[in-house]
Amino acid sequence: MPWLAVPDSPELATVASREAPLYVQIREALRHQIANCDYTPGDRLPSEGHIAESFHVNRLTARRAVSDLVREGMLQRRPGVGTFVVGQKFVRDPTTLTSVWETIKELGMQPSSQVIAKEIVQADTDVAEALDLSEGESVYRICRVRLADGEPLAYQVAYVPVSLFPSLLEVDLSQESLYRLYRRYGYAPAGGEQRIEAAAAGPEIAGYLDLAVGSPVLHLKRITRAMNGESVEFVIGHIRSDRYVICMPLHL
Repeated sequence: MPWLAVPDSPELATVASREAPLYVQIREALRHQIANCDYTPGDRLPSEGHIAESFHVNRLTARRAVSDLVREGMLQRRPGVGTFVVGQKFVRDPTTLTSVWETIKELGMQPSSQVIAKEIVQADTDVAEALDLSEGESVYRICRVRLADGEPLAYQVAYVPVSLFPSLLEVDLSQESLYRLYRRYGYAPAGGEQRIEAAAAGPEIAGYLDLAVGSPVLHLKRITRAMNGESVEFVIGHIRSDRYVICMPLHL
């Protein structure tokens, strides 16, 4: 367990004024330790009781300091488990068409995928409608956990027309972007539509995303189209809401 600075330590004086309220001093000391990588994404913070004891304050003061960092998104409380350090947040404009792979790379992180399933199936009614196909036509069904620096960010199921992309099953999709493959085949993503709503993680999704069952996630459905209007992909995804921030421009 990392060392916790106490209020009269020289280190604490460098991150918060001694005249600041105690909860602010504790909050900034914790922030400093997280920035210093004493705690890294996924690490569990000591209990509020332990923090209170380390700083010689009551538990309410420690809770207020931790709650501030929870509200900022730096920490996440998991009921019955503890409080954990959250990794870098992904701030995206949902009106801009970019892949998860490209988003992760733009933030200077290493993208990868854990391929759960990769198969050819017959399109059901919803998939056929989304991809402008006849029901029963062959589509690839690709299930992947999307990772940023090895940490799970999203779980996605992509449906892709077999007729447009032969031999797709032969590609190593753990280290490849589907959008990049679409461009190679001459179907560069150019537009589409998506719907995002709040949901609670069920046991399967929670397991893939390393979350407690019932944790809030963002449920996404997206249709991607090429320049010629052809539907190239229908994705159903679940994204960790503690890692993903939606930001969009507003106009009068």
